[in-house]
Amino acid sequence: MIMRIPIGVLVILVACKGESDRTPASTQSTQSTSTPSANAKCTDGTAADCRESGMDWTGAQCCAKAAVTCVAGTRADCKQHGSSWTGKQCCLTGEHVCTDGAAADCTGELAWTGALCCHKAPAKCVEGSRADCLASNGAWSGKSCCVTGAPTCTAGTRSDCGQAGAVWTGALCCVK
Repeated sequence: MIMRIPIGVLVILVACKGESDRTPASTQSTQSTSTPSANAKCTDGTAADCRESGMDWTGAQCCAKAAVTCVAGTRADCKQHGSSWTGKQCCLTGEHVCTDGAAADCTGELAWTGALCCHKAPAKCVEGSRADCLASNGAWSGKSCCVTGAPTCTAGTRSDCGQAGAVWTGALCCVK
């Protein structure tokens, strides 16, 4: 049995016989945890990295307060473009389409997570070539051409695709 004996403003906790192996709940070390909102995106992580990124730690997962896209990556690459590192994943603010790529090519409107190249949604990343993709105002991930919007991408030719005002990826014609 734990007894509280107030002395002025100081409270002394006294453990009675048979109770010395218990730590009173009021003095137990607690980890800061939160209950995520219904809209929260929760993913794997670590308590320290989650809190450092301003996200909520539930005791088991890291939860964002706003819409995020969480994908594989590395701490250093994730933080370079202001995204949140959970300790296990890179969470980009908002919805993104992520695809294989290369850090050297994943620039400008694209964000490199350390494992994937991400484009703010809506977008579609499809096969193509660097030169054709960039010439048509697409974004080159290093392995695919990302086209802004929600285009329909289909077989075609460079000349016909250009006349239609669409994006020629080097392999497909993407009509917005």
